[in-house]
Amino acid sequence: MNTSRFTLYFLLFFFVNTGLFAQKMLILEQTNKAQTKKYFIGDAITFRFDGPEKYWYTRRITDILPEGNSLLLDNYLVKVDEIGYIKRPPGGFSRLVGGAIFTFGASLTFAATMAVLFRDREQNYPLAYGIAAGSLVTGRIILRKRKLPLGDKYRLKAIEVRFN
Repeated sequence: MNTSRFTLYFLLFFFVNTGLFAQKMLILEQTNKAQTKKYFIGDAITFRFDGPEKYWYTRRITDILPEGNSLLLDNYLVKVDEIGYIKRPPGGFSRLVGGAIFTFGASLTFAATMAVLFRDREQNYPLAYGIAAGSLVTGRIILRKRKLPLGDKYRLKAIEVRFN
């Protein structure tokens, strides 16, 4: 590679990389746990406001304003303190186990249905369909979103991490 091309690439990467000075995020913290859940600009969150209203909103984070502890959710300004509940999908091991149990139930339903269609007389169909239904329901329960009340145990914070 000649030196003029190397110089051009070096200058291009140098000027492109200098634009990263800060990163904004919304953090969900749990008391007595070091692990946090981070939401970035562009992520969707499902939440409910404090008060008598029981409606759940699902909005995409447009911007995070840590100075005012506020969020722009689909260009609508929301104070972090006004959010009373947040829904989180299961993570890690729960998602793996729930998916495996749900897949087992769906596969057993398919296998039992094929046995009925091909008239396999040696099968116990009520037992197979019962186990399949139980597996489907159990897997769905494990995979449902958790409703977390914000307050003493959980809290949201809008922060900005600066890179100087």
